[in-house]
Amino acid sequence: SSSSSSSYSVSASVPALTPESYAYGLQTNLLKTIANLCDGNRLAQDLILELGGIPLVLNHCRLDDDNPYMREAALFVIRNLTENNLECQRTIAQYEVQDVAANPELSDIGVRARLQDDKHVRLEPLQRSSRDGHDQT
Repeated sequence: SSSSSSSYSVSASVPALTPESYAYGLQTNLLKTIANLCDGNRLAQDLILELGGIPLVLNHCRLDDDNPYMREAALFVIRNLTENNLECQRTIAQYEVQDVAANPELSDIGVRARLQDDKHVRLEPLQRSSRDGHDQT
C-alpha cells in the first residue's frame, strides 16, 4: 500500500483589507443585520441577551479601519436591544468602564483620554514626549 502525502503552504502575511475585498466592512454589516432583527422584535432581543451577545456587541463600540461605521452599527444594535426591554437595559447598566484604550488619533492631535476615579473619561493634553510615543503619566 502506498501512502501519499500532500503538502499545503500557508502564507504568513495576510493582505490588508480593501474596499474591494469581500470581508471589508463585514462586521459592520453583520451588526446592522442584528440591529434590524432586534428592531421592535422582543424575541430577537431576548435571544441576543440569553446567548450572551450584549458583551460581544459592546466590544464592537470602537473604531476599526477595516470596518467603517462599526462603532455606530454597534450602538444601533444597543439602541434596538434596549428599546422597551428592561432586562437588556439592566444587563448593560451592570457593566462598568474598566479602562480607556490607547487612541492614536487622539495622540496625533496632542490629547489623550484618561479614566478618572469617578469613571468619567476626560481628555487631557499630552506632554511633548508623549506625542513621540513615550506617554508620561
